[in-house]
Amino acid sequence: MMLTTQEINEQHRYIAESDVMLMQLETNIEALTEFIRLGKQENKMIMLNPAPYTKQVTHLLSDIDIITPNETEASFLSGVTITDINDAKKAGNIILQSGVKKVIITLGARGSLICEHARTLYIPAWSAVVKDAAGAGDAFNGALAAALARQADMVAAIQYASAFASLAVEQVGASSMPQHLQVLHRMRTQSNKVIHIN
Repeated sequence: MMLTTQEINEQHRYIAESDVMLMQLETNIEALTEFIRLGKQENKMIMLNPAPYTKQVTHLLSDIDIITPNETEASFLSGVTITDINDAKKAGNIILQSGVKKVIITLGARGSLICEHARTLYIPAWSAVVKDAAGAGDAFNGALAAALARQADMVAAIQYASAFASLAVEQVGASSMPQHLQVLHRMRTQSNKVIHIN
């Protein structure tokens, strides 16, 4: 079943009321393009999780505020094979050249890297006892969007999303998401230092 641009336009009121628009690529490109157009018209923050990856996404990037690829997706988007943090930085900087404002590359158990035009920061992952990694990316992206909607600054939002995802992987099943207070507790009881990469 394909989502139509008419169906997207019928939801314009909800787009106008939103703080952050989070999209992924399980929706057809035509619908995403319309969703982005309406979001830009309403001056909303537009966030894209480019999963599952498709080359069709490249023409959307200049209209995206934040893109959150994992290592594989970042490799496809940039042409850089990512084996370490330096490779991730190279990939992020190439993706920035497409016009997207911020690139957050999720690196699984190694954490995440945020590339902006003025800086690159590495944010280590929170310690977790992994039982099921299914849904970790969705957990990260949803928590990041929620934190940004609450007006958190970008680094604090990424730290929150990382802590949220670390708790999500400790549960079995993609629908087992942690509660806000659990996330705050993890953030208070574990150390997680941001590292500036030049």
